[in-house]
Amino acid sequence: MIDALRRLRPLALCAVGLMMIGACREELEGGAACPVLCPEQGLEVRDTVLYPVVLDSTLAGYPLIGSEPALIVARRGDTLVTAGVTRFDTLLQRITRGDTAGRTITSIDTADLVISIGAAPIAKDSVTIELYDVDTTVTGIDTAAVRQLFRPDRLISSLTLDKDSLVGVRRIPVPVSFVQAKIIGADRVRFGIAVRSDSSAQIQLLTAESAGAAILSYLARAPADTQTLSIVASSNVSPTPGAAAMSFADYQVIVEGTFAPPGFLAVGGVPGHRVYLRFDVPQDLIEENTIVRALLQLTQTPSGGVDGDDTVQVIPRLVRATSVLDPEPGKAALVLGDFASFPMPALGAVPADTGVKTLQIATALAVWRLDPDTTFTRAIVLQALDEGLAPHTALFFSGDPDVPQALRPRLQITYVPRAGFGLP
Repeated sequence: MIDALRRLRPLALCAVGLMMIGACREELEGGAACPVLCPEQGLEVRDTVLYPVVLDSTLAGYPLIGSEPALIVARRGDTLVTAGVTRFDTLLQRITRGDTAGRTITSIDTADLVISIGAAPIAKDSVTIELYDVDTTVTGIDTAAVRQLFRPDRLISSLTLDKDSLVGVRRIPVPVSFVQAKIIGADRVRFGIAVRSDSSAQIQLLTAESAGAAILSYLARAPADTQTLSIVASSNVSPTPGAAAMSFADYQVIVEGTFAPPGFLAVGGVPGHRVYLRFDVPQDLIEENTIVRALLQLTQTPSGGVDGDDTVQVIPRLVRATSVLDPEPGKAALVLGDFASFPMPALGAVPADTGVKTLQIATALAVWRLDPDTTFTRAIVLQALDEGLAPHTALFFSGDPDVPQALRPRLQITYVPRAGFGLP
């Protein structure tokens, strides 16, 4: 008998539960108190699709020149040709070993440029690293003028490496006559670094920003003394009149790069591209409702650049610029919230892919609910996780009027209307 009761107990509990659920359903139709007991019955979930992007723009040139953590030096057909520049403003002219006054250098015996090559080079054959003299009389940084100096009559030296010996610290011999003339003449040195191979080739040069700045090393001679001197690449210049001094020990030069065609938004590539999107979301929608989900939907189209089968990790970043910068997206795109404070998941986009891609940006709407739109701009930036370090590019349709509406950026919002509790 006791065993029989034990077997019936679960069935009795289920019956009681079903009766309670039925009662709650009846109460749900007649009053506002029941959602407290059965909240799943009191939620009205709604969806809406908006086209709230009032400004979209592709911005190129990231990381900012002179701040690159690595320089992409590549020759990949006619699609991507890049080089690096490393600068030595001051060359040591005296040997000071055991003598504070020092002795003036009169000659040198050997000279090398020491570079650090990062991981994951691209090469099918041996690669020749070429050094060019790219010093100009132009003040500041003029990459257009520098590009013109990667030509045969400015070639200084080269080093050929096996494809399996590219990574690590490498010494490129520099003609003694070239360095000696610079030292004795109290001149400066600007090395342009390029690659050449029988097939596509690409390397990453570490920079001053990644503690891998190039070093110019030479064995110096003075009367009755010799010393090996090493100088780390360094330079502080103002790129434009009135600009603050910046470090330009090394920087990237783009000869042929990947640029977004009109009517499209590009993320990634070399030079690095960002997408700036400014929104106009109805204030009452985000203030008077609980936002469950906010999905930014972009329609991807295949890009014609290299590494089309790679994956670009597209990161949505919240813009924290004031609305004063609304007319200047290039400046606003530099004022971004950090990942930890404003987390939004990344999207993995394959450049050769097509179709609708979705990014979750509910964090942005939660911030916009609290921040008045008269103070902070309502915008996000899409950037590649490896910005400026890889040529792969994700391409999306923009909100240009010539683009069909079905292909333009849109925002799908799932929300629950806020309702107070109490008697009807």
